[in-house]
Amino acid sequence: MFTPGELLGVGLTLAAVAAIAVFVSSTRMPLALKRIIYLGLAMRVFGAVARYTVLFGYYGGVGDAVGYYYRGLAYAQRFTRFDFSPFYDSALWFRGNWRGTSFMSFPSGIVLSLIGPSMLGEFIAFSLLAFLGLVGFVVAFKRASPYASAVSYARWVWLFPSLWFWPSSVGKDALILMGLGLLVWGWFGPQGRKNWFLLFAGGFFVTAIRPQVAAVFFLSIVLAQWLSLFGRWTMKRVVQGGLIAGLGTAGIVVAMSLSGIDALSPDSVQGYLEEEAAGAVSDGSSTGRVSIGVTGVPIAILNIIARPFPWEATNVMALASAMEILLFWSLVWYRRKNVVMALRSWRTHPLLRIAIPFSLIYAASLGMVVFNLGIIARQRIFLFPFLFLLLEAVPARGHLQ
Repeated sequence: MFTPGELLGVGLTLAAVAAIAVFVSSTRMPLALKRIIYLGLAMRVFGAVARYTVLFGYYGGVGDAVGYYYRGLAYAQRFTRFDFSPFYDSALWFRGNWRGTSFMSFPSGIVLSLIGPSMLGEFIAFSLLAFLGLVGFVVAFKRASPYASAVSYARWVWLFPSLWFWPSSVGKDALILMGLGLLVWGWFGPQGRKNWFLLFAGGFFVTAIRPQVAAVFFLSIVLAQWLSLFGRWTMKRVVQGGLIAGLGTAGIVVAMSLSGIDALSPDSVQGYLEEEAAGAVSDGSSTGRVSIGVTGVPIAILNIIARPFPWEATNVMALASAMEILLFWSLVWYRRKNVVMALRSWRTHPLLRIAIPFSLIYAASLGMVVFNLGIIARQRIFLFPFLFLLLEAVPARGHLQ
C-alpha cells in the first residue's frame, strides 16, 4: 500500500504531466505532432509504472533504483532544510566520489525535495527527464531535416518500447538519454547557431555519469565537423572547424581522463577496453567474449544491434528484448529506401554526420566490454535515437511517408 506521502509525490508528477499536455495544446504545432506528444507523455507514465512493477514484482525490490532513491532521500532531507552541504562536502558523497554512480544521489535528492518521499513519483519524474532528451532529438531532427517529417521520426523515438521502458526509473539511463538529447538539441540551435547552455548542460550530465559515452559523442562531433569541410574549404570554415575540433578534443580528453584513460593513444584505449571487459558482468545469458581490437569490431557491433536472437531468450524480459530488436530490423526493412538514401548521403547531412560515427563507435566499444544480454538491451537504448535517423532523415522520393 502507498503512504499518503507517496501518493502526493505521484500526484505532483502526474500534475506536471498534465501541465505539459495543457501547454502543448495551447501551441501552434501540428495536431499530428500534438497527438504523438500526448501519447508519448502517457507512455512515460505507463513505462514508470511498468518499471516499478517489474522491480518489485519480478526482482523482489532489488535494483540500483532503490539505492539511488534512498541516497537521494537522505540528500532531500538536507535540501528541504536549506542545507546544501552534499554539493561540496565530500564526506557526504557515496564512496567518497561525486561522479558515476555517486552522482545519481544529487538529481535524486533534488527531485525528492520537490515531490516528497515517493519512489513511483520519482520514477515518473526521471521518465519525464528522459523524454526531455528525446524531445531534443526531435527538435534537432526538424532543424537538420527541414524537408523530412518530424512526426514520422517522433513516433519512433517517443513510442519505441525501449525508449519508454528502460529510462523510466531512477537511474543513469534516464539522465544519459536526457544529456545526449540536450547535446544534440544544443548543437542544432535556432538559425544554425549553437545553444551553449544546452551543450554544456548535456555534456555535464553525460560526462558526470558515463564519461566514455561523452567521449564517443565529442569524437563524433569532431569527425562531423571535418567531414563537412570536404569540397568547401574556406578560411571561415577552417577556423570554425579548428575551434570546434579544439573544444571537442578538450571534451574527449576530460571524458577519457575521468574514465581512467591517461593518454589519447590506441594502446591506452585498448588497455581501458581490456580492463572493462575483464570486469564485465557475464552471469546469465551471454554473447561470449569478443576480441579487443579491429578484428573484434564486426562481432561487437552485431552483438549490440542484433542480439538477443529469439532462440537465445531464457525468460520473459529476454524474449521481449529479442522481439523488440526484431521489430527494429523489420522497420529498417520497411523503410529500406529511406535507409539507402541516408547511407548514400550521410556525409552531406549535418545530423547523420554525427549519428553514423556515434552509432558505429559506441556499438563497437560497448560490444567489446559488455557480454550480458540483459545489460546490452539496456545500454543500447542510446543508439536508437541515432539509428532511427536512418529511417526518416532523408526521405526517398516517392516513398510513402
